[in-house]
Amino acid sequence: MKSCESLELAIKESLAYNLIDNLDKLHYVDLFDKKAWCMGEILSQTEDTISVHYESWNVKYDEPYLSKSCARLATFRSRTIGYTGPKTVNRKFKYSNKVNNTHIAKLKELITFDSAFKFSAVEITEYIRGDLFLYVDSLLAMMHVFKPTLTEMNEILHFFDNFLSFTFKWIKEFPKVRKEYEKSKEYPNLYLTSARAAVARCYPELFELIGACFHTSSIHTSESFKVIPIINK
Repeated sequence: MKSCESLELAIKESLAYNLIDNLDKLHYVDLFDKKAWCMGEILSQTEDTISVHYESWNVKYDEPYLSKSCARLATFRSRTIGYTGPKTVNRKFKYSNKVNNTHIAKLKELITFDSAFKFSAVEITEYIRGDLFLYVDSLLAMMHVFKPTLTEMNEILHFFDNFLSFTFKWIKEFPKVRKEYEKSKEYPNLYLTSARAAVARCYPELFELIGACFHTSSIHTSESFKVIPIINK
């Protein structure tokens, strides 16, 4: 579903945006535990409740019967940026070239801003700041723990070539969405209704991953990353 094209209309929709009314369309939320806001993955939901996994935390902390009206729930990336898990990551991850190629194809769709805008604001946010962020993070950490085969390494490097091309193109093209970025400061939910604002607001996760790629920052302690062993395609 496309986001509305008019900035004026997108602002109006952002003011009326209600998380409860949109939960059935979402894969991620922000969820407050006892100390901080965390990235949450929606596992399942009923008419009144939602089951959420704290991303990268042990499943024992899952919230299986959370009321959809719970004050600890917020729209995805409205309270969090980047990685929100512990130093010792608990994330199931399998490498497969099929998944790798799926991400490459998606990045090729998004690399041209005009093509990116055919997706809805929520789709852009959930993919770049959710799915893609977790995939890149997992690949980087995996390579510290397991030694990929030569074939797998070539496949992974091909992915990173596309990821870096996308990120540097985003930096180059950012002035085109600067207006929506500035408006999103005034209207916090604009990134949920304007595809252009959603693209503009991706910078925290993209910059965090770039830093991790070039070892200028560390998302977490990769040596303690727990993953399922690499599998061949």
